[in-house]
Amino acid sequence: MRYVLLVVFVIVCVPMVHSQPYAPNFDKYYAEKASFGEKHSIFGRGTNRRDLAKQEVAYEWKLKLQPMYDTLLSQYPTSFEWDISGLPDDADFNSETHTVKWNTKSRLGDYLFKVVVTYGSVKDTAWWALRIYGETKVTWMPGLHFTNYIPSDKSMGWYRGVGFEYLLVSWITLNDKRGPSHGKFFTRFDIMHSNNPEQSVAFHYSAGVHLSMERYPKREYLIPYFGIETGGMYNKKYDHIFQFTPTLGMWLYADQTNSVTASVGWLLPMDRFEDLYGMRASIGANVALW
Repeated sequence: MRYVLLVVFVIVCVPMVHSQPYAPNFDKYYAEKASFGEKHSIFGRGTNRRDLAKQEVAYEWKLKLQPMYDTLLSQYPTSFEWDISGLPDDADFNSETHTVKWNTKSRLGDYLFKVVVTYGSVKDTAWWALRIYGETKVTWMPGLHFTNYIPSDKSMGWYRGVGFEYLLVSWITLNDKRGPSHGKFFTRFDIMHSNNPEQSVAFHYSAGVHLSMERYPKREYLIPYFGIETGGMYNKKYDHIFQFTPTLGMWLYADQTNSVTASVGWLLPMDRFEDLYGMRASIGANVALW
């Protein structure tokens, strides 16, 4: 049991340690109204923006100036000093048209851009809070897992083997909606041998669902999930028995098509419970072949 608790601790706590804010003060600016309570001396009203944008789109932010300063900029452009921070390397700022352009396939995450303009003794600041989200879905993808099963009846030994997984559908939805960001429905077939040579091979078959514990993770690694698998188990000694297994796990890595996962669960049989309940654990990957 202490090993199970250790795995649960790692699954829940490691992502918390590795998570870092992608932009200082982003949540503050993104959560407030579009105006951010703005009071500008050079920029016009409505310059500050908060946007939710999808991947693989070109972004443009036109900085509005008050009419007087717009005229002054056209007549004395060198009298204006611009200082911009938070822009990615592949984004450009044109001081003549006072426009930010980001022509990129984008990266998921939160970005907070700050522009400071100075004209003589007058200084003003504008903010742009941009959240880039993505939505992907994959169907019918194969996977291979290394599996373990330790029944409570120690005389049966420790079962280890290979699990063949067929991903029915998986999705990654990174946006502001509530609910799990990652999920998958799958079927799985495990063939395992015991380290006790007197025991025959065991066959487990199941269908399951895994759902992430986070809504908008800004990373492709160490994403914890919970789930349940249900199906049957077969061995010459105990024949066919229905079972279900609540699980906790982690996407060690997950991008739009491929994933590597690790999980631990507690198998609960509907017959011969005292002999067959026990821990299940696995690690494996699903890889797109097309």
